[in-house]
Amino acid sequence: MRFWKTTLLSTSIVVAAVAGIVTYSSCEKDACTNVSCQHGGSCNNGACKCPTGYDDPTCGTRTTDRFAGTYAGFTTCNNSAQVIDTLFILGNVPHQFLSVQVTQKTHNTDVLFGVVNTNETTYALDFPTVYGTHYSKTFHATLQSSTKLVFDTYEYDTNTMAGPIVNKCTFVGFKR
Repeated sequence: MRFWKTTLLSTSIVVAAVAGIVTYSSCEKDACTNVSCQHGGSCNNGACKCPTGYDDPTCGTRTTDRFAGTYAGFTTCNNSAQVIDTLFILGNVPHQFLSVQVTQKTHNTDVLFGVVNTNETTYALDFPTVYGTHYSKTFHATLQSSTKLVFDTYEYDTNTMAGPIVNKCTFVGFKR
């Protein structure tokens, strides 16, 4: 009889423990239940992991759209006086998924195509180097605080071995 009492008590304890675990684990909510990730994004611990080319909390915004707009500001070349300037960025370049088109009012004949280069904290545009007779130009743009754009232009003299910077211009503007 003692054997049956011990077995019954042990079985009761095991059943109660299993019931407790099932009840406890059924109360844990999936952090991704109410999260909807767009454009093929996937949810992990309640946050969307976006595919290349999309961002924001639900992957609903094209990364290029972050840059698109008109930026009003000033350009300074070689530490000279500031010149009022405007930079225009188009984010929907046909057949170019991560590309933007950039035109600067003071250089409106130069149309540049840049590629969005992002990580978790920085949004930048990379441009191909432009080569000319005895010079080259490089460009780089960064977006800071989603409204401030810094656009740098470096012109190099390629007649010398070191290729010194002949002209350095920086545009700083804010999205309108």
